[in-house]
Amino acid sequence: MSIYKHFSEFYDSYIAQYDYSLWFSYLCMLSGYDSFSGKRVLDLGCGTGSMLARFASEGAIAIGVDISEDMLEKAYSKLFPKHSSAMIVNADISDVVFSYKIDFAYSMGDTVNYLNNEQMAKLLENVYTMLAEGSAFTFDIINTEFLNDGRMDETVFTELGSIRFERKINESQSAVFTQVHLPSLANCEDLVEEHIQYLHTPDSLTVLAQEAGFRSCCFYDIFSTELYTKNSEKIQGLLRK
Repeated sequence: MSIYKHFSEFYDSYIAQYDYSLWFSYLCMLSGYDSFSGKRVLDLGCGTGSMLARFASEGAIAIGVDISEDMLEKAYSKLFPKHSSAMIVNADISDVVFSYKIDFAYSMGDTVNYLNNEQMAKLLENVYTMLAEGSAFTFDIINTEFLNDGRMDETVFTELGSIRFERKINESQSAVFTQVHLPSLANCEDLVEEHIQYLHTPDSLTVLAQEAGFRSCCFYDIFSTELYTKNSEKIQGLLRK
């Protein structure tokens, strides 16, 4: 089953647990801009467009890319016709290269963990090519140390309302396998989507970023500018061209 197909119906209720105002302010701070008016902002893995719409409301030329057509249908309704300068593209985030320069790029919700090492290298090369000089790309990743804390090869169960998650790290500690159990829209058996996320480390990403040409690579405890630790639930990467 394609990821985020049926999940798209529940995604906005799922992300309601997160403080998007806080997240938006954090991204703005990392970008280094005081104003986004006329700035080209690229959301890689934009989902249903909630964050993209916030940047569009601040005057940005908002560009969203997502591999899920179902998610983009939701994003379209949030962006148009109000934000006529916005654009959404149905594509793999590692394959996209625009001919014009991007002033700020970001990826949220450990989206880049869906890319393997080869795809990640390609993403960083493409983003570097697109970014204007001095501009930044920021993203969050799963912290392998935090996730592996006594839970390797053990299935972890979590629930959020009617959605149930089963997550397991493989023995080589290179990937996380997640089954997302969704309530059926037709009162039949629950729907199940299977997700695979690859575990990247700040050290491995620094190598890839430097090979792509980035001059600055920092990794923080998410929602802060403090350096990450093994106790950081997620890590925020900030790369600058």
